[in-house]
Amino acid sequence: MRPAEPTAGSGPTGPEGSRPRPVGLGAALRRAWVGYHARLDEAMAAAGFDDRGFPDGRVLRICSTSEDVTIAQIGRELGITRQGAAKVVAKLRDRRYVEVTDSPVSGREKIVRLTPRATEYLAAHRAAARGIERQLREELGEGAFDGLRLLLTALGGDDQPRLRDYLRRVTDLGAPGQPEDPLQYEICLENWRRTNGTCAYRTRTATRSRSGSASRPATAGSPPTSSTSGWRPR
Repeated sequence: MRPAEPTAGSGPTGPEGSRPRPVGLGAALRRAWVGYHARLDEAMAAAGFDDRGFPDGRVLRICSTSEDVTIAQIGRELGITRQGAAKVVAKLRDRRYVEVTDSPVSGREKIVRLTPRATEYLAAHRAAARGIERQLREELGEGAFDGLRLLLTALGGDDQPRLRDYLRRVTDLGAPGQPEDPLQYEICLENWRRTNGTCAYRTRTATRSRSGSASRPATAGSPPTSSTSGWRPR
């Protein structure tokens, strides 16, 4: 059933009966991103995957494309070093999502293959995503849901860069005292989501912005930026 249209005087109100201040589009999109992942976390936990972390899903999807995916390939897909990819893979192996074997063509390389648990994880993830979409269609109605898709398509067309490429462009990745790859900033975003607005990421060395003031952690309600995570914009 399509939800009833709001009428004058209806809708949520503040503590003194006044309407809450409208939220800007950017803030609404950030809240929606958090809310979507919160629903996904709940559905995955119900399916037996309460240990879901970042970037588990992305790595498992990379490995699902072939039986001969190497750690180096995973690093290239994530835009990180081979050493960084090896650490990510090691955590997945410890949780029984992947098996790591020697490459038959290179003594220095390792092959990463999915375990049955990983296959079940990916199936549960697809089912959870479909379930969230179905639930939202029922809550909003077909017209409102299709309008939402139009908005998101207008903002995120095919010509938009990948997140890792965007982060490389707007931050000093690889500069002295800065992280060498964008995965660290994505992890900070994930921490911000999971801690309800508190970014737990810190760089190894203290950094300062161009104005000379010390960088501050992200505050509740807004995601970390290049300044709040200790990175300096170009």
